[in-house]
Amino acid sequence: MGKNVDDQLVTALSTGMGPTAAAKACGVSRSTVNRRLGEERFQVLLAQARAEALEMVLGKFTALMEQAVKAVASALVDEAPIRVRLAAAKMLLEVRGQLAESVDRDRRLGAIEKRLGMAEEAKR
Repeated sequence: MGKNVDDQLVTALSTGMGPTAAAKACGVSRSTVNRRLGEERFQVLLAQARAEALEMVLGKFTALMEQAVKAVASALVDEAPIRVRLAAAKMLLEVRGQLAESVDRDRRLGAIEKRLGMAEEAKR
């Protein structure tokens, strides 16, 4: 099977198609898709494609964050009904907690990766 079909399969699978739909869209059998999914090289390509797709979506999401913050901020004004202000405040507090956890987790993971890298270099 050619690289072109593998590329088509990677694209189909990384954009949310299931194995059966991807097989049909690419003109191959479901067993071919299953075989490819069992190959380490194909798994790496698929993981890279999924990561790239996620990065693209994350970029779009990040671009909308400023508008979202402005919308929530406008819901916090005194003229808004109390339930709207409370819902906006609750959402901000929840998101703030999630962001703090994420930043802390990334910081700790970075420290671990740094230590592992230093340990690997010490072994050489």
